[in-house]
Amino acid sequence: MATTNVKGSGNTLETLNGLYKDVYGEYHDILPKGLRFQNDIPFKRGKKLGDNYVENVLLAHEHGVTYIKEDVDDAALEASIAGQTKKASLQGSQIMLRSRIGYKAAKAAVKGGQEAFKRAFDVVIDNMSQSVRKRVEIDILYGRQALCTVSAVASDVVTIDTAEWAPGMWAGMENAELEAFDAAGTTARVAGSATITIKSVDIDNKKITGTASSVPTDLVATDTLWFKTQHTTTEERSMLGLHQILTTTGTLFGIATADFSLWNASTHSAGTAQLTFPKVQKAVYKAISKGLDGDLCLYVNPNTWADLLTDEAALRRHNAPKNYDVGAEGIKFYSQNGTILIKASIYVKEGFAYLIPITKFSRVGASDITFNVLGESDSYFLWVQDRSAYEMRLYSDQALYTPCPGQSVLINNIVNAA
Repeated sequence: MATTNVKGSGNTLETLNGLYKDVYGEYHDILPKGLRFQNDIPFKRGKKLGDNYVENVLLAHEHGVTYIKEDVDDAALEASIAGQTKKASLQGSQIMLRSRIGYKAAKAAVKGGQEAFKRAFDVVIDNMSQSVRKRVEIDILYGRQALCTVSAVASDVVTIDTAEWAPGMWAGMENAELEAFDAAGTTARVAGSATITIKSVDIDNKKITGTASSVPTDLVATDTLWFKTQHTTTEERSMLGLHQILTTTGTLFGIATADFSLWNASTHSAGTAQLTFPKVQKAVYKAISKGLDGDLCLYVNPNTWADLLTDEAALRRHNAPKNYDVGAEGIKFYSQNGTILIKASIYVKEGFAYLIPITKFSRVGASDITFNVLGESDSYFLWVQDRSAYEMRLYSDQALYTPCPGQSVLINNIVNAA
C-alpha cells in the first residue's frame, strides 16, 4: 500500500496500519459471551458486495406414488409428480461506524511504538467493536422490526412496553439517536424534533429519557422506536431478523409462504402467563410436525429464564422424572425431538422466546464485522482530507438465513413473574 505522509505530523498511514496489525491481529474475531446469536450462528463469507446469496431449498416431497395390491403383477403406475424446490435468495445489509483520532494523538501513539499505540487505541477499538456487535446482535433478532413499543410518555421520559423490553438493547445507549413512528411504521413523529437523543436509561423501570425537547410532542402509546437511519416510511435498511423470519407472511427469501407449509414457522402462545416446561413441549410438537428431527435451542429473556429455573425446582420437589440438566451452558431439556438447550439472552424481549434448530441457521454476506473496510491487505486507517485527523471504520455486510423456517417456533404472550 502506498505511504501517505501528512505534512508536519511525522506520521504515515502505513505506520498506523502496520501497528494495528501487529498489536491487534484478529482481535475483532473474539466475541463476548453475551452475544449469544453471533457466537452460536456461524458467518459464511463468500458473496461479493451487492451479490445475492442463493440456495436451493426443498419445499415439498415427491408424489408419484402407486399402491399395488399384493396379488397384482402388472399394475399401471401413477404419473410422476415432482418434488418442489425453489431458489431462496437474499442480500446482506450494511452497517458502518466511524471513529476519528487527531494527527497529534496519532503521532504520539506511533512514536511510542506498540505499547503507546495500544494505550492510545485500546479503548477506541474495544468500544467500536462492542458498539457494532451490539447493533448486529439486535438486528439478528429484531431486524426490520421496531426496537420497542411505547407504553407511556411523560415529557421527555418514554416508558417501554414490558413485553417489548430487552435490557441488552438499552444498556450503555446514552447519546444514541432514535427515530419515532406510529405502530405501523408508516408515519414519522416529527413534532418537536425528528430525532430522540437518549440522555439516560432506567433499566429497572424500563424507561429512557431524551435530552431536552428531543422527544416528539406527538409521541403516544403504541408508537414505535427505531435507531436513526434504520427505517423509513418506505424502506427497511437492516437485515431480516429472526422475529421477522418467524412471522413473515407473503414472501420470505423470495419464496411465497402461502404456497408451502414447510416455509412457514409456527407460533405458540404462553397464554399471557409464565413460560413452563410443559408449554415448551407443546411448542416443540409444532416444529416436529414440520420435519424437525434433531436438537433445538430455546432463547429466552433472563426473567423468563428465572421462571423456568423456578419451574425446574418445583419439578424436583414433586419427584417428577428428571429429564433436564442445569449447567453453565444453560438448561438442557430432553424432549421428543432430542435435546433443547435453553439459553438466556439480554437481547431477547420479555414477551417472546425463540425455539430454533440453531445448526440450521447461518449468517451470510460479503463481510462479518471488520476494521479492514476497504478489503485491502493491512488497510485499517483512512486520511480525513478536510480534517486534521485519521479515521477508522468498522463495517459489516450480512444477513440471517435458514433453509427450513418451518422447523422453528416463536413463543409469544409470555408474562414473567413480578
